[in-house]
Amino acid sequence: MKMALTHTQEKKLSINPYELRQSLLGQAQSILEMKYHAELETAQRNNKPITSKPPTTEEIIAEAKKLYDFVQTK
Repeated sequence: MKMALTHTQEKKLSINPYELRQSLLGQAQSILEMKYHAELETAQRNNKPITSKPPTTEEIIAEAKKLYDFVQTK
């Protein structure tokens, strides 16, 4: 079943490549920061030394590339 969209609705659903990359960078940063904070909480709860480090720019970009590859897959 295909849903018919108005021109305005279609415009809201489409973003340009720059907006897509910006959004994916933000999502990647959120994913890695949540993972980092979860590791911190686990270490603190278990009275273990904190060994994890905050995500680096390179790690965030690598995660964003994974998300971008997924989005590009048909």
